Parts: sequence; structure tokens; C-alpha cells
Amino acid sequence: MSIRRLIYFIVAIIASTAMADAVTLRVEAPSQVIEGQKFNVKYCVDNPNDSPSEPKLSDLPNCKFIFGPGRSTESSYSNFNGKTSQRTTIGFVYTYKAIKAGKVTIPSAKVIVGGKTLSTKPLALEILPPDRSASSAPNSSVQAYDINTQTTDRPVGGDELFIRIQMSKPSVYEQEGVVCSIKLYSKYQVQKLVTNVQPAYNGFLADEVQLPLQGHFESVGGENFYCYEIKRSVLIPQQTGHLEINSGSYDVTIVQFETIRTGFGLMRSPVEKTVKVNSNKGTLNVIPLPTPKPADFCGAVGRFSVTRQLVSNKGVRTNEAATIKLTISGYGNLKSLTAPKFDFPAQFDLYDAQTVVTANPSGDSLDGKVEVDYTFVPQSVGKFTVGGARFVYFDLDSKEYKTIVVDGFNLDVAKGAASNVVKYNNEMMKDILPLIATPFVVEVCYESIFGEMMQWLFYVVVTLAFVVVAFVYRKRLKDRANITLMRRKGANKVARRRLKRAKRCLQKKLKDKFYEETLSALWGYFGDKLSIPVSELNRDNISDNMLDYGVESMVVTDIINLIDDCEFARYAQSAEISLSMDDVYARACELINKVENTKRKKIEQPYNNDFQE
Repeated sequence: MSIRRLIYFIVAIIASTAMADAVTLRVEAPSQVIEGQKFNVKYCVDNPNDSPSEPKLSDLPNCKFIFGPGRSTESSYSNFNGKTSQRTTIGFVYTYKAIKAGKVTIPSAKVIVGGKTLSTKPLALEILPPDRSASSAPNSSVQAYDINTQTTDRPVGGDELFIRIQMSKPSVYEQEGVVCSIKLYSKYQVQKLVTNVQPAYNGFLADEVQLPLQGHFESVGGENFYCYEIKRSVLIPQQTGHLEINSGSYDVTIVQFETIRTGFGLMRSPVEKTVKVNSNKGTLNVIPLPTPKPADFCGAVGRFSVTRQLVSNKGVRTNEAATIKLTISGYGNLKSLTAPKFDFPAQFDLYDAQTVVTANPSGDSLDGKVEVDYTFVPQSVGKFTVGGARFVYFDLDSKEYKTIVVDGFNLDVAKGAASNVVKYNNEMMKDILPLIATPFVVEVCYESIFGEMMQWLFYVVVTLAFVVVAFVYRKRLKDRANITLMRRKGANKVARRRLKRAKRCLQKKLKDKFYEETLSALWGYFGDKLSIPVSELNRDNISDNMLDYGVESMVVTDIINLIDDCEFARYAQSAEISLSMDDVYARACELINKVENTKRKKIEQPYNNDFQE
């Protein structure tokens, strides 16, 4: 290794170590809470090189201070590809209660670590008013922030789970953009959304905006809902009148809670339920553009600018192609406008204009550009003039038509290469190749008997394949009809999906959510694997059924202990367990793998002595 490479290597190690050990301060707080709710503001010091000081906080408006700071320490260790890393986080938790609805700013906080002062940025917090029905009858209606009212014995009403199509404007001009949002409102937490029928945008050009499915609280008619914007599209109407957007159909999987009895008392266990929901119909009033329309109006509506240039490598020559590039930039219906036309001399051969549109949704319309290439080939030497063009559009700001004049070109055409042109019937025909006359030969083909046998063999193979596929398909239908069997087969898949959610919570340091998802994965897996109804799902049934299944008693003990540790950590907030969250996650995956790899015991049938004479 050369000295230069050794120096680079040492510098890289020092830089990576400095980055890994960088001391940072961050704050974790909800963006929305409900009036009357308690919430935590947590300040986290990552990789402290000394004991940090407590953050100095001022009172939060519209909030009451309850407790703090509660100090916690978290450490994590990882080994990836032989590289080890360790991270330590010291947290300071302050508990508040939201007293009055409104928008609040969580001020910046400062912490001193090793003589260095770290500070956070202010955060916005929105306090929403409580449900109108909660103050009059707290237990009679479902509340989005209270799992005690989201029980499985309550039917899901249309006022608790619905989808709405909302338009950004009630009325627009023809070819003027409008944003169409499809929002899901739910009193329950949403686990999954499947679109069965998409809304039909008849009479519109539609461009969909990619959105992450993130929920937030939104108040509708005095009630708070989890709100998810599931689809947003920019629509450009192509006709006038009252246009209607047909409703869509969706399958929404929500979470309700049932009461189960455990060693720690009565607890709430999440249960998924799928509900079919149809959206409303969206309407839009489309106004026709003012009349009379200018003669050169190309259908453009919005705000635009136009540039043009002549593209030619060696100057303009006869029998050689040249191009005029017109670029229309701006904000509007870029995908539906018609490009203007230049006035070319009769001595020029013209090709069809080629248009390339680069436009993306922005606001309530499209932002980008349209590039139009006008390709022509001069056939004569001399000086010629290409007449200019007029780009006329309807300006949405001034509500009137505007004209952009595009200048033409004066061209000095020089002599170019000779053209291979054939004159046929007094017309100029290009690129015509002469016909090649070849003798017409008829060949006689004699087919052997083996060809016919192969055909019959092909039919036999196809028939057998069809019988096998039909047999397998019927068997699969029969298996799917067996709900218990399908639950048992899909237990591992469902548990892995829930553990993935737990891992994301682990990475984000969301302790309560992590243990909640881990418990959901464990209870759900053993209930499905052992075919135990939810109402009978408890530790004794799991132990007995797993021993009958063939699982070793030591593994059964480990499973029960892990469930106890998770529930203890989940519901006893101030308590500490022997395992870290990383160990809990790894242990859950390991135990589920052991059960999956266990060969199920065959149930022995009792021997029958009876016989018939």
C-alpha cells in the first residue's frame, strides 16, 4: 500500500468516526392533539460525550404542564458486514395536557453537552377541539382518539367511515385546471386500502399526483377523523357544462379493539375488519371561454411564454433537412394546446411537426414546456423568407385573450448534395427502389406420417395438461374454502408483515407502538397457527395447543415469557424489562421460526377392538 493510499485510509476512518460520534439534539412531538388529551415532548441527545444538561423550557400556550423531565437512556449496538457501531441516546420527556384548541408553537430548547450548546428548531402543534358528541355522551359514539369506544361490538356506521371527492374550485373555464382530491375519513385507524373501482374522469384530461399515504386529524362537522388523502389529480376539462366524476369503490381494513382477559387484567386487543365503502360523486361547473375567439386561438389557457430558434449543422442547403424549434413554456393546459404554424415557401418540402411535452402537476394545473420541431428541406437555391407565427392564448389572470408574435426567418439557401429523386407520372417521388423480378417457383411438399403422429401427440399432451391443471385448481379451491387451513397456512406470512411494522417502530424509537405491533404479531400468529378463536386466546390454550402440536416445552416457556415481557413493557410504562427492544424483536422472529420448523405431531386414533361377524 502506498503512502498516499495509507493517508487516505486513515483520513476516511477519522472522518467516519467523527460522523458516527457527532452529538446531536432533536425533538419528538406530535403535530396534532385533541383538546383534553395528554401528550409528550421528548428531547433526545444522540451520542453524548458528557452528561447533558436538562433543556430549559417555557410554558406552552393553551397547554398545562403535568410532569417532567423524565430521563431515559437507550443504547443500540449493530454489526453489519464486519463493521460495528454503537449509539447512545439520552432523552428528556415532558408531559403536557392540551387545554384549549388552537395553533401552538413549541419553542426552541437548548442543551449543554461537553461545553457545547445545542438547540432545536421550533415545532408547530395544532390542538383540535374535542368531538361535539364526546362532551354530551362520551361512551355513546366512536371517538378517533379513544380505543375504549372503538370496540368490536359496535357496527361501523357511514358517518364513522366515508370517502369524499373534493374539488379545489366549484367553477372553472374550459381547459382551466382544477385539483380533485379523494379523501378517506375514519374514526378508526386504517390498516389497508384496496381500490376496487377507480372514479371515472369523463370529459377531463387527468394527471395524477403521487402522494404518500399519511394520516392526520381533520375536523368535519364538529367531529375529529383520521384523514387520508388517497388520490389527488389535476383535471383539465375538455367540454363545458356540469361535469360529474363517478364514485369509486374501495375495501378499507380498519382496526377495532376487543377486551381480553390476561394475567395483568382486562386489556384491549386489536382486531382487523374490512368494510366496503363507496365515495360520493364530484361535480364541476365548466364555463365556456369568452366569444368571439381570435382566429389564431390554439386552445391554450393559462400563462405562457414562447421562444424559437433555427437548428442547422452546416447552414441551410438544398436537399438537406433543417429544423425550427419552438418552445412554449408556462403554466396551463400544456398537453392539450395546438402548436402554431409558420408560413413556409412553396419551394420547401415540409414534414409533420413533432411535439414533445414535458409537464408535471403543479398547484391546480400543469407546469412545464412544449417543444415543437418544424422540419423542412429546401429544394431551390436562393433567398427565402419563412413567415412568423402567432400564439394566441386565454390569460386566466386578466380573463382575456393575449397574443405572442413569433418572428420568422430570412434564409439564404446554398446548394447542397444532389437528391435521389424519381419522377413518376409528373410527380416527384423519393426513395423508390426498382422492383426485382424473380421467377415464380411452385414447390410440392410431401408430409410424412410422423408429422400427423406428432399432431395427435400434441393434442394428447394438451388434454392431459388441462386435466392436471383442473385437478390442481379444484384442490386449491377446496383448500381455500377451509378457513381454518388457510389461517394456519397464512399465519407466518401475516406475522412477518406485522413484525415488519414493529421493526419500523423500533427504528423510529416508538416504544409503545413497537410493543403493540409485536404483541399483535405474537397473539395473531399463535391464534391462526393453532386455530384458536380470539375469544379463547389466552396463555393456557396457547401452551396446551403448542405442546399437542409438537413444540418443545422449553420453546413454549420462552414464548409465554416473551408475551409477558411485551405486555409488561407495553402497559407498565415506567417499568424496565431484561430485554431491549432489539432483543425482543430478534427473539420474536426466532421463536416464530422455531414453531414454523416444528413438525406437527400426527394425531393417533384410538384402536378399536370391536368386530363384526
